[in-house]
Amino acid sequence: MKKEYDSKKKEYDGSKEVFDKENEAKEKRTKAKEAEDAAKKWADDTAGNKSDRDTKCGADADSQACKDADEKWKKEAQQKLVYEEEVAKAARDEAKAAFDKYSGEVTSYKEKKDKADGELADLEDMKKNAKSNDEWSKYDKQYKAKKAESDEYKKNIEDAEYYKTQYELDNERLEKEFTDKESARKTGEDSNGKWNLDGTKKED
Repeated sequence: MKKEYDSKKKEYDGSKEVFDKENEAKEKRTKAKEAEDAAKKWADDTAGNKSDRDTKCGADADSQACKDADEKWKKEAQQKLVYEEEVAKAARDEAKAAFDKYSGEVTSYKEKKDKADGELADLEDMKKNAKSNDEWSKYDKQYKAKKAESDEYKKNIEDAEYYKTQYELDNERLEKEFTDKESARKTGEDSNGKWNLDGTKKED
């Protein structure tokens, strides 16, 4: 009964791990699509504001309508840059958190495998020094179970190493994207002024 339970639990844990990773990938795709849609809206709004500003300032560059339209265009253009920086930062931070998570898993599984391998060596000695067939069979059964455990840790290490490497590469790319967006936001402040994402003036 216990063997059947352990087998079903192992099967469940494996299915859950696959589900978790698929769900994680789905969430990343959803967030990317939401960010893409929001960025497009910002771009469309900014283009509309510029058109409105050009029309009003073309009619009378000294009018209040021109000044208001010009400020609205610059403010929302800067809000777009602030938004893009925040999205890039969130993506960078998420990748770093995932990298740290899988790095921790690699370390943890390696420690567990080392412990299991040490017990395997002990069980191998016990088998060699067994005083009877029954004793040998008992240690051999324990050895096989421990070997399966060690092999499972080996697989877990390989999986975690894979995801660790993927997120490490993501982190390098996303770090550059964040730095570029941060630089664009700072450059934009020179011509657009300093604005927060909510449209309020940014305090120095």
